[in-house]
Amino acid sequence: MSIDISELKNNNIKVIFENQEFTYQRKGLPSSIFDLLTKYRVNSIEGMVNQFKTNEDGLLRRTSTMLHSPPVATRSPNGYFPINTAAKGIGFIPKEEYLEEFVVQFENLIDEAIEKGSDFNRDERLNALLNFYKSKEKITNYKLGTLELYGLRTWRNIQYDPRVSILYNSTESQEGGGRPNYISFEVKGIIEIIEKDTLAWRWQRNVHDIFHLYRAKERRAGNWPVAVLNIHVLETIDKRPGENASKEINI
Repeated sequence: MSIDISELKNNNIKVIFENQEFTYQRKGLPSSIFDLLTKYRVNSIEGMVNQFKTNEDGLLRRTSTMLHSPPVATRSPNGYFPINTAAKGIGFIPKEEYLEEFVVQFENLIDEAIEKGSDFNRDERLNALLNFYKSKEKITNYKLGTLELYGLRTWRNIQYDPRVSILYNSTESQEGGGRPNYISFEVKGIIEIIEKDTLAWRWQRNVHDIFHLYRAKERRAGNWPVAVLNIHVLETIDKRPGENASKEINI
């Protein structure tokens, strides 16, 4: 298996798999899905900053963590049952021209918290995350990022076949109450394994550790994570029941 991303300027990705060559067009997340996922993160972090204050109805409106850790389906090279599914924390990546800016900012905050204690700059770290997700103009919608933490089935599978399917499934409360909105969509993508210690690699580790600071010093001193993965978004499919079921989402 190999992937060729030399034509990404034209949003073309080639995958050579089992002596066959496939060319895919990278379309990126449609604006409606991009806005939904960034909004979810903004709402979640604002809740943490404000200690989960209730709204005027006395309820905290939060969507499911399935919008952060959706199941990812991969294909294994052999075995009695070749499909594996695992929940993965999947997030956003800065555009290339802003990548170093965010990497340095997050690393400085993490290093400070490791040195002085996690409570020292908790609010600064949460606000750094919040400001990132609010700066949608600085975030790419063409790829997503995740960490391979354990090096088990998913890691084995994507080295065999880089094509993955990600299923987001959740509900969202409506303003003023009423029946919740049902959210279900599939993102089809191509996995790229990121070279260690590059800006893209450091970013993904930082965006994890700025929130999950526990034992960050030990992790960073060891061989962690197993890998950093970027997911190039090919298309997004509506999975809600109804007339648009299994149709591509374009807006």
